[in-house]
Amino acid sequence: MKNVLPIVILLFTCHGLTAQILNQPSIGPYYEDYTDIATSGVATHTSATATSTTATSTMVTPTILAKVSLEGAVRNISSGKENSGVTTGGIGISLYKKSEWKIHAQININSTIDTLKQNHGSGLLNPLSGESLQSGLMDFHLMKKDKFYTGFHGYLFASSSLWSTLHDENRVTAKATVVGGGLLLYWDMIPDSYVQKNNPVKLKLETGLSVRSISGNILLNNTLSDAFDIEQKVFMGLEGGAVIGFNNINAGLSLYWFFKGKNRPHVPHLTGVQVIGGIAISSDLFSKKISAATLKAQ
Repeated sequence: MKNVLPIVILLFTCHGLTAQILNQPSIGPYYEDYTDIATSGVATHTSATATSTTATSTMVTPTILAKVSLEGAVRNISSGKENSGVTTGGIGISLYKKSEWKIHAQININSTIDTLKQNHGSGLLNPLSGESLQSGLMDFHLMKKDKFYTGFHGYLFASSSLWSTLHDENRVTAKATVVGGGLLLYWDMIPDSYVQKNNPVKLKLETGLSVRSISGNILLNNTLSDAFDIEQKVFMGLEGGAVIGFNNINAGLSLYWFFKGKNRPHVPHLTGVQVIGGIAISSDLFSKKISAATLKAQ
């Protein structure tokens, strides 16, 4: 069941996405197609000799878009001849302010990860690689529009899963909680003149810093270092990547280079150069335009 449900969510989002492309406009992450809310007023002046009507100019109020969506993703870590993959399905909520910022939060409701019995470094590297209902992510974009969109992309995530390994011919299992994040500079390389409003396309490049830390019961009795041969609790490094997308389908490739501490052993699937490739699909459940003035009034 754990392996089937994420696939079902992916199929459902694909079905919803097809209907979205064929029947209604789509709102992409960076090229939102919505109209600012406009209000106008009419002032009337009456005198003993004449009545005149003067129309005031239109006042434009900034608009924020709120959206709830289903999220499905398949990610794979490649390290030499070994690979480690995870399929997840979740629900997300997003807030946009056109050409200024975007906030997105997601909780995984199902994952193919149950107990991680090998490639434990991938449990630290890969965001949202925890068990079902035990991983979540929040990211934000601050953007500036010139000919292209440029800005900052930051993210924070937390995930929890069981790690298991053989140590001295005994099976050792412990709960590991991973917290991580990153701060990156990004560039959207496709200008608005090449973007169709109903079905936006994008090519995004980004680079920056990222960090991972491990905590939980796995730290008790030196289990992390003795059984799993991981002597560090915090890892820092560089992150870069590229994302190509059409509508709500995104395919990405991320390159990581986490540093191991001085005289500390290499951690497979984490330290050194690692590559994560994947595809993510989202399907909107509903969306609503909100006037900034309405938010202030509330």
